Amino acid sequence: MKREILYIGYGDLGKRLSNISSDQLNITGISRNRESLYQADIQIQFDIHSNASLEKELLSNYHALIIALVPQGFDKKGYEKGYVEGMKKINQLLKSVTFNKALLISSTRVYGSKNNFIKETSVAVPDDFRGECLMQSEELFMKNIFSTQKLVARTSGLYNKASTSNIAKWVNNFDGQKITLPNKTMNRISRDTVSKFMLNFCIFGSKLSVINLSEPSISYEDAFSKLFPKKIFNKYFEVQDIEKIFDLTTLNNSNLLE
Repeated sequence: MKREILYIGYGDLGKRLSNISSDQLNITGISRNRESLYQADIQIQFDIHSNASLEKELLSNYHALIIALVPQGFDKKGYEKGYVEGMKKINQLLKSVTFNKALLISSTRVYGSKNNFIKETSVAVPDDFRGECLMQSEELFMKNIFSTQKLVARTSGLYNKASTSNIAKWVNNFDGQKITLPNKTMNRISRDTVSKFMLNFCIFGSKLSVINLSEPSISYEDAFSKLFPKKIFNKYFEVQDIEKIFDLTTLNNSNLLE
């Protein structure tokens, strides 16, 4: 029997989850964009920022909830509306719905730029409005979603395996102006890996409350050297003297990537 999943913010990650879970999950996708929903089993075009209700369209209980919010603009107001106001709206929409498991896709940005070796137990101290809004949405999720298990998954930079890396794009389109990189290390995770993680969470659950989703950190210079072994890194890039290394012990021991 397929498990009933409610996915709010269904988009690229939702499509990837649908592609690998057709025999296991029955996904109700919610998005304001109709085109984003075509792979969801049940499609609900809905803007969470409207004053409309979803009560008649939802079940009273789902096996799992997945929330993936996005900013409504790239300034402070856009982040507040997307993450903080968005989570408040979701809490209101779901006040009569229960879940066995609930997952929020967040970001490692909540740790700020000053942490060097980051574990799930590291104190999250955002140092810009983006991290602060993400942190507030996490707190609202943990406080108000009615679910037996709740997990916040903090992802590093999402990327597509088939796409050209940013480093290659920057070098191939170099205009003579050096690019300043935010820190020494490149932290990222493929969207396919995140979709596999979501599937395993829906099926097996987790007793964790926070997890960091990242591939092993690699320095920008090492990544550059693999792509351009005959070129000189410092000709193209300047790097701030900050390293962000994630301890992936919890992730590797969680069985959520298998």
